[in-house]
Amino acid sequence: MQHFARLPFYAGFLLTVFTTLSTATSHADTRDQVAIAPSLAPSVKVASTCEGDKANFRITNTGARMADPAIFRIEKVRSGEVVTGRKLVMKGNQTASFVPSWKSNDGPLRLVMESPSIKGGRVLSEIDCGK
Repeated sequence: MQHFARLPFYAGFLLTVFTTLSTATSHADTRDQVAIAPSLAPSVKVASTCEGDKANFRITNTGARMADPAIFRIEKVRSGEVVTGRKLVMKGNQTASFVPSWKSNDGPLRLVMESPSIKGGRVLSEIDCGK
């Protein structure tokens, strides 16, 4: 610090400008080297079972806490009509169950998940408890 105090004004100014420019350059270099990760799809496991004539979908988040909410919906396979659904943000290893009030003789059901990284939805499971 004492050495800088003895420098003429313009030398101190140039040192400040150089430090500012080198800091800006190092930030730009760092930013260019860091890859921005795409939004990852939630990692879930589904167990589908029949309890009598009713379907039971048990979802387990096998990944880390979801960054964004995921929409889980149960649809009629034949028509695509939504029977029920939920918007969830699940922690790691958290589970959620769906037992829709739907008679199996009305046809099979499917569980669909949609999130910001899965546009249009992804079918996770399909079950027909009427068989």
